[in-house]
Amino acid sequence: MISKRHSYLATSLFVASLLAGPAFAQSAGSKNVEAQPSPAVSGFVGEFLDFLDALDLTDSQRAEIKAILRSHSRTLIPILQQEAQAREALFAAIHHVPMENTALERGARAAAAADNLLALERARIFSEIYPVLSEEQRGVVAAFLEKIRGIILERASDIRGRIEAAIMTGQPLPALGNLGLTEAQKQALKEIYTRHEPEIEDILAREKSARTDLVAAIRRPVANLAAVSAASASVATVDRDLAFLRAQIWNEAALVFTPAQHEKISATRDRVHTLLASGRKALTVFILDLLY
Repeated sequence: MISKRHSYLATSLFVASLLAGPAFAQSAGSKNVEAQPSPAVSGFVGEFLDFLDALDLTDSQRAEIKAILRSHSRTLIPILQQEAQAREALFAAIHHVPMENTALERGARAAAAADNLLALERARIFSEIYPVLSEEQRGVVAAFLEKIRGIILERASDIRGRIEAAIMTGQPLPALGNLGLTEAQKQALKEIYTRHEPEIEDILAREKSARTDLVAAIRRPVANLAAVSAASASVATVDRDLAFLRAQIWNEAALVFTPAQHEKISATRDRVHTLLASGRKALTVFILDLLY
């Protein structure tokens, strides 16, 4: 069982992760607290601690918020598990060679269903926590969530920029290490990326817009579940298109790599998959521990 002080920090962090969205939840929940944090994680923690100081919850508010979270835990935990399983299946479908449209459609639908349930639950929790806070505290929460969203978008843009630069200059791809690509392979990958770049730009712009609308629908003082579901459906449409585009690009790129290079890529993917799966399980245990 965690201490009262740690329980307060953990509860507050979990609330922030729910309100900010899955990207923040993964960043917060998948790190071992004993490990040396990365600069990105340190940035999140620093912002979060400043947020807690500014929020200054009373003991009564902490108790009310914890009670709200406890009341939703029986629903929330299965949703998080369903979402994780759906994402794993969709990830596998995206990287299947050759492309299997039926598996992609099935995976996208399952991920969309889980994401919609999670969005609805986030909206309910937000609407219940909102009246617990003072007007000043609501302003602090709104400012913090926007700051975190900006950090997430900046990180995503930075990662994409590094991948782009690697492809265009023929350098080792981030996270995959040096695959020993020949000049012909580098050129082939560059041509694949250039060919799909307009589609990538279009989908990423659509995704940003759709997710902005979903966030706005979730963060309402009075939950409007119909609006949340409509916004979630728009995100699902974009996510489905993105999954098919990723699968198409991967199937083209897969033809470029040698069997030995495929083994290195698969090993890296397996390590990432294991890390994410461990993080999701840790997040579930973390939630149960702080609530009970």
